[in-house]
Amino acid sequence: MVEQFTRNEKVGGSTPLSGTIMNFIIISVCCIFITYFLVMLLHQCADRIGLVAPPQSHHFHDPLMAHGAGIGMAIAFLGGAVMSMLISSLNGLGWPLLCGGLAMSALGLGDDIHPLSPLLRLIVQGGIVAGVMLFIQPFVLSVSLIMALFVLLWWVNLTNFMDGINGLVAWQGIYFSMSILGLSMSGLITLPPQFLIIYSLLAAVIVGFLLYNRPTFRIFMGDAGGLFLGYTYGIVAWFTIEGSWLPLSFWLIIGGVFWIDSGWTLFWRVVNGEKWYRPHRQHAYQLLSDMLIARQENKSALVVHRSHSRVCILYILVNLLWLLPLAVISVRAPLWQFWLLALAWLPLLFTVWGVRYYAMRHHPSLFA
Repeated sequence: MVEQFTRNEKVGGSTPLSGTIMNFIIISVCCIFITYFLVMLLHQCADRIGLVAPPQSHHFHDPLMAHGAGIGMAIAFLGGAVMSMLISSLNGLGWPLLCGGLAMSALGLGDDIHPLSPLLRLIVQGGIVAGVMLFIQPFVLSVSLIMALFVLLWWVNLTNFMDGINGLVAWQGIYFSMSILGLSMSGLITLPPQFLIIYSLLAAVIVGFLLYNRPTFRIFMGDAGGLFLGYTYGIVAWFTIEGSWLPLSFWLIIGGVFWIDSGWTLFWRVVNGEKWYRPHRQHAYQLLSDMLIARQENKSALVVHRSHSRVCILYILVNLLWLLPLAVISVRAPLWQFWLLALAWLPLLFTVWGVRYYAMRHHPSLFA
């Protein structure tokens, strides 16, 4: 069981692994610099290794912009986790997480270099997630485990789907990591120390990626990054649910903008008889960004960057001011989980519907 892979102790309101906290700060800082260096190296070598190619249609990126930086993030994360395990055991959380994350990033890198068929991608993703889950819970095959497999696969892919404008998935990752760390340090939630190490390392590699891409983006994380972050955040969330540290409602609420934007868009594409598995630009965040750009006569890279930044800021504000407080309440008041989830999701659902309706009425060319 998952409990056998994590410590029995919980922390809340205290610094994880007291006495060695400085070591983990140093490791996190090292991860920032390692990620920065690897992303820079990938950027310089992108043309030679096939990482400069026309993006898929769900992206709004410069066709000559390099992508695939996510593999650098995955390698830096792997190095940071190994260094952490030399100081304090992650009690089985480490290797399944690391091997699966690196495999998922390698799959994404392959797709960045030479696009794979949707079915092949899904089969390989399913094999990676199922292999990790069965390694953690051997000989335990249940309906709940199968459902968790499909939910994790959906989360991995929707995270990648949401990587269609500059920085959205990266800032969402920062939001996840810093929220968990802040809530744990303040005592509002309780998690074993190894989870906090993982979230610190994830934040560090994302910061390294963002630092290299300032003031404007020079290389994108690509599928190598989207699949890696989706898998890693998803599998750790599953750990916390199986270990009874955090309820499912917490994760459904705190990631609400991704769940609703991606889920509602998929629903309408299926209803309209569209090829839902094909790349597109019909998510609410894409429509918002495209409508902001359409208002400008000059469609320069700076205008595109500003429109993307505004949408990212909007999503982060919704996360911090609406979803995060409700997610915390769902932990503190478990009897109200269902109602809190409905309260969190319904306004998002109406907003996403409204954005789509407005875009169809005033900017029909966006759906061509």
